[in-house]
Amino acid sequence: QLKRISPKELKLLQEHLIPLSHAIGNIRRRGFKVNVTTLAGLQAQCEPVIEAIELEFGKLGVNPRSPKQLINFFNLPSSNEDTVTSAIKRHHPQKDLLELLLEYRKVYTLSSKYLLGIYQRLCNNRIHTNFKIDGTGTGRLSSEDPNLQNVPLEMRIIYIPDEGYTLRQADYKQIELWVGAALVYLITDDDSMLNDLQSGIDLPLYRDWE
Repeated sequence: QLKRISPKELKLLQEHLIPLSHAIGNIRRRGFKVNVTTLAGLQAQCEPVIEAIELEFGKLGVNPRSPKQLINFFNLPSSNEDTVTSAIKRHHPQKDLLELLLEYRKVYTLSSKYLLGIYQRLCNNRIHTNFKIDGTGTGRLSSEDPNLQNVPLEMRIIYIPDEGYTLRQADYKQIELWVGAALVYLITDDDSMLNDLQSGIDLPLYRDWE
């Protein structure tokens, strides 16, 4: 038995969700332009670093991508980043190698996920991500295959706008405080909180308001 939607839900569907789905569909089909030359240049920088570190570990008979070998070699309970970082802070006897391992993982991830992974998905020098309208509990869009909403800063330069367009960045950090500051200003004409946010001041003190 199908659930009957309320008039409010019908209005939301007709006025927002259906138009949004058409807009998102157009974005998916158009895709994002990628500068393949820049992508190749970044990959050329990553490859020698990856090969050099793999060679260094290879001399010790260790595969830096094998958790089991790393656990045994370094005598650690786990090979995850938190454990490795903690061992470095405690001045593990092979601290230098552990730091090299973290560098390897960072560069390898950038190469495999954000460079080669993008290159393999290119179609006419464009990447077509899958935006999901209902992908999060908060109602914002999510992106997958690949995720273009969580790209490291150093990898964003491979994405370029079409002629006549620009790419803009938006940050939802402290979004609740921004909304609250706007409401305070609209209701009371007090713009002190809004001015603080616009000045880049962190506002943990507002959590203590009663």
